Amino acid sequence: MITVVCAADGCISTFEPNLRGRPRLYCDDYSTKTAYSHRWRKCETHAPPPQPYVPLLPREAVCAGCGDTYLKTWARQLYCSKGSCGEFVTAGCERCGEPFEARTRDRQRGWARFCGKACALRARSAKHEAAVA
Repeated sequence: MITVVCAADGCISTFEPNLRGRPRLYCDDYSTKTAYSHRWRKCETHAPPPQPYVPLLPREAVCAGCGDTYLKTWARQLYCSKGSCGEFVTAGCERCGEPFEARTRDRQRGWARFCGKACALRARSAKHEAAVA
């Protein structure tokens, strides 16, 4: 937290300024009315010092696919950027048999069975027609 020295003459007390609205200039020994009259009489404004922006460094993590350490670039990243670590796997479409890249997690859930929406819709319509007939 930021600590500021009181702006009154001869006072060496430190305090934490209020960062909402107008910043406090004087310690608790001075009332608000006295503090503002001192401030306006001296034509002084003492804004609190700016807080520097410190970017967060990327964190190291262990890849869920290959077990190597890597630097995370977003918070929920599970895999490193290597192609062979398990983020994507080559799978075959259930309808046309074409190979396509699917996410490993989706395949484990039972999703990513088709290469695209067209094959998925055609398989669904064929299943629906078989059920109706």
